[in-house]
Amino acid sequence: LRRQETVDPFILRNQQWKKQIRIADQALLDRNFPLALGAFQNALLIKPKHSLPHIEIAKIYFQTQDYEKARDAFSNYLALEPKDRNARNYLGYIHEKLGNYEAATEQFENSLRINSRDLYALNHLGLAYKQTGKLDDAEMILRKALAIDPICQRTESKNLHNYLALIFQERGDIGEAIAEYRESIRLFHNDIWARQQLGAIFEDEGRHFEAQIQYSKILEIDSENLLAKDRLQVLNQLSTPNIVKINPVDIIEIDNEQIIGNGYLAETTYPNADAVILLNQFSHEILTNGQTRYTTHQIIKLLTYRGIKQYDDIAIPYNPDAQHLTVNQARTILSDGSIYQSETFNRVTPPGLLEYNLYSDTVWHVISMSALEPGCTIEYQVSIEDATTSNGENRFWGGFHFQSTNPTLQTNYAFRLPKDRGFRWKAVNCTIEPQIVSENEIVTYLWHYGETPAIHEEVGMPNIDEIVPRFSFSSFDSWDEVSNWYRELAKDRYDFDSNIKQIVNNLTSGLETQHEKIRTIYNFVTSKIRYVGIELGKGAYQPSLASQVLHKRYGDCKDKTTLMISMLDQIDVQAFPVLINPS
Repeated sequence: LRRQETVDPFILRNQQWKKQIRIADQALLDRNFPLALGAFQNALLIKPKHSLPHIEIAKIYFQTQDYEKARDAFSNYLALEPKDRNARNYLGYIHEKLGNYEAATEQFENSLRINSRDLYALNHLGLAYKQTGKLDDAEMILRKALAIDPICQRTESKNLHNYLALIFQERGDIGEAIAEYRESIRLFHNDIWARQQLGAIFEDEGRHFEAQIQYSKILEIDSENLLAKDRLQVLNQLSTPNIVKINPVDIIEIDNEQIIGNGYLAETTYPNADAVILLNQFSHEILTNGQTRYTTHQIIKLLTYRGIKQYDDIAIPYNPDAQHLTVNQARTILSDGSIYQSETFNRVTPPGLLEYNLYSDTVWHVISMSALEPGCTIEYQVSIEDATTSNGENRFWGGFHFQSTNPTLQTNYAFRLPKDRGFRWKAVNCTIEPQIVSENEIVTYLWHYGETPAIHEEVGMPNIDEIVPRFSFSSFDSWDEVSNWYRELAKDRYDFDSNIKQIVNNLTSGLETQHEKIRTIYNFVTSKIRYVGIELGKGAYQPSLASQVLHKRYGDCKDKTTLMISMLDQIDVQAFPVLINPS
């Protein structure tokens, strides 16, 4: 008799385990997840402490979006392999999907204890902190991720700027949120989610034109995007927002009908002109409570289609958060005397803000003039006033041009204010004196300028301010007073913290001369701090804290200047801001 061979149970168990693993691996290749799951579970019955079936079972549940079973399976696996960073990131993400951000936080923190530069864990921990209300911690963690991957080249960083934007939105820092969404779109042009968020913000802010731009861009990326289609349809049907009714500032009496009636003379006087400005009038009033009101009034004869192109849309800049606006008059008078009222108004963002990374309170209120044809005359009158009073404490300044790129027949500027509100004014490129009228405690200044020819623009010509007759005015008594005003706004902004000190030390270590150090700091500020202008309210004039500019790694001109001054101070170089006209 042949002796029966005995098989080592250990070897048999290994063979059975490997067989189940081979079945599972082939099933995964065939995308047969139920068979693969069953085979891995059988393998687990054979070797309960082997980590491979645990992780594969967890991944299958994850792929099939059975997140609760995936959570339990990853937890079982991590009990065997606690230092598997990727598994912890998987488990953290699953907790995110299940809405348990406290548990997600624990997993991502554990992952970072294994590797503090894990970009996936940093990004998702930032999101988890945000979801649990730890906004400062969230921003700090995301800034660490940004320092590791500043231009978000790694896949893990794709939503980094979006997460920062969510934090700023929750804080109510809308300008900063917009800046972060725009940066995400700059880096990832097809980021539909960021564009959706921007569109929603712009809708909430009443900036419908900008919202329409974002939704239109989404449809360029995904022509079937239902949300973008729906929002564009809603925005296109929106009526003009309610506007507080403002009476015009009536200081100068004019006979506008006579001006319009005599407009035909402009055609013979200026036969080569595209348009002739029959009246250019600005009435400006400051009340005793400090409230500012003004009315702009123009009557223009349009002679050619080029002239029509110039004036078919009239853009009036104003701040809807701080000012009220009323279109008192907007009409087209045809040569046969027919009159067409314009009733189409839109708020749009000035083009310069869209081209550059700027966010400002200022918008354009655009009047679309109707029934335009060569030989017609348009007239519009718009009034704007401050929404609140200022107890007479506000500063004011401004100016006015008496000449433009079209012939102008008459220009008037009227300024009415309390006698105790002193101001200075200066005529430039002309000699002009105002007519001054006093009545009780109110004084009125009237500047009148007669007919002026058109300025012909040329390539390389000087700035228009250096050529045209104009005047400027200001409630500041001197340039020293202007300097003191800005000094007060900026004096507490030149702060420094350990981060500024460390950056300066790292930049200047090994450099011998002050000149080398200054150049290195300058290059850092100009190249590593991206330009983002958030000019909201006082922020249009007051710089951000230097430490915040470095922390956020963005700012506008005055913000960058403030940071550079603070950094230079760390190497014992005293620097000062210089106020200039950017144009």
